[in-house]
Amino acid sequence: MEEYLTVSEVGKGTFPHVIPFPPPPLQFSPMAAYLSRLAPSSRLTMAKLLRRIVALLGSSTAAEAFPWSRLDYATTIQLRQTLASHYAPATANLALCGLRGVLREAWRLGQISFEDFHRAGDLAPVRGEGANPRKSVDIGKIEKLLAVTRSDQTVRGRRDLAILSVLYGAGLRRAELTHLDLAHVEVSRLMVFGKGRQWRTTHLGQDAVTALEGWLLIRGTAPGALFLPIHRSGALRPRRLSTEAVARIVAQRAQAAGVGKLHPHDLRRAFATRLLETGVDVLVVQRILGHRSVTTTQIYDGRLDSAFQAVALP
Repeated sequence: MEEYLTVSEVGKGTFPHVIPFPPPPLQFSPMAAYLSRLAPSSRLTMAKLLRRIVALLGSSTAAEAFPWSRLDYATTIQLRQTLASHYAPATANLALCGLRGVLREAWRLGQISFEDFHRAGDLAPVRGEGANPRKSVDIGKIEKLLAVTRSDQTVRGRRDLAILSVLYGAGLRRAELTHLDLAHVEVSRLMVFGKGRQWRTTHLGQDAVTALEGWLLIRGTAPGALFLPIHRSGALRPRRLSTEAVARIVAQRAQAAGVGKLHPHDLRRAFATRLLETGVDVLVVQRILGHRSVTTTQIYDGRLDSAFQAVALP
């Protein structure tokens, strides 16, 4: 190790200590670098999956400090097999996508060679066994959900109605909804920050506008998150709702309305189906939903399911 002395020490002729040179380089987390490239709507999901990967690898180290650059192909191929056996193909492949992204950032940071990065990330996608049937969305159930929630005139009821109305009225992802600020609302128009760090504008119908205005009368005009948690006392908490809280709200309201199990994404899919059923061009629906590919939008098309149900023999 090279060493040098300070100018003052040389002048005094004394050598009480030495200073290492050059100093050891700081190791910036490749996970932090990868997450910084994602939109806020994707960041939370990918961070959770990366923490699951670290747990599956048997490490107690925090994912942000995990030595990602030390992963080799023998380890990642075993990890792929573990993911395939524990999770649905879509979840496993999303986790592998995050793993490749972190390894790529480790290469960009000079912590791993390109050859090692390419070898460790060269993993085949996890494939499902058999078809993955689409779940049809009964728009009648959504309408009943909104009607029952509308009858709850408490603070929580008016907030939840606004949440459900925006999810169904604009087709938002739950992460997009939680990242809405008051500044993103302009009468019937919403500015949405979605996947791929892309902004898009979406519009609300009159029912959704009415529900949102009812909530804003309670929320007030303070800047910040559009939808806030509510304390048991009924007081508003000045912080942002989590995506898990949105999922709980939808599930609890669906149970209260007697419409079975519903998830936030069911309202998004119902929104897409409703647009397509009214004759809106699929390319327009693609842009409204914020999809990069029209193929993804077509997966949301529930008209084929309804047609099959209509002609099914008794």
